[in-house]
Amino acid sequence: MKRILIMALFIGLLVPAGLKAQKVYRDASDRLILDLTVAAGMPADAVTNTSKTSVYALFNPSASSTLIPNNDHNGTINADVFQKLEVAPHDMNDAGVIGTTGPFTMNWITAFNGCKNSSYNGGGWRLPTQRELMLIWIFYPAFKSLFVYETMFTADGNYLSSTQGSSDSSSWFIWYINFYDGSAHQVGNTAQGYRARCVRELP
Repeated sequence: MKRILIMALFIGLLVPAGLKAQKVYRDASDRLILDLTVAAGMPADAVTNTSKTSVYALFNPSASSTLIPNNDHNGTINADVFQKLEVAPHDMNDAGVIGTTGPFTMNWITAFNGCKNSSYNGGGWRLPTQRELMLIWIFYPAFKSLFVYETMFTADGNYLSSTQGSSDSSSWFIWYINFYDGSAHQVGNTAQGYRARCVRELP
């Protein structure tokens, strides 16, 4: 129930902002863009131009890692979304390659480090935060209308976010979004079988 309420409250904050499908577009460089700027209709306190990529670049998560500072779902990293994101044209595979050759399922540690270290089209990629990933799901119908050579998100795929949750005695938990219904869940950071779609911040 908690995860449903979190998502419902977040979406409720976004709908009055006038978000529409035209905020997703293909730019002159043939990139798929999610425009979350204030000019595009987002509330000023919901977006930031402070890089999250540079924060994540400082960390190399492992099974024994502690929580990245401020990276839980109530932390400052997830409190807002970056103002303009390029969404990768394909999922990333378990070898850290963004493309069309699988296998495409992995655990969070592989996904986090894979996006961060990817050199695809110049590098600079990362996993989206929980809130950014929710927005990608909300706008997915608009993305699909623009896809030409890109790979669709898996309809019932569980896509990992960069956002961490709570911990128990053995592992940290990670937020992911199910792309069938947009529901948000947590899973251990070493659990296998999850997918990753990287994003890149744009000025």
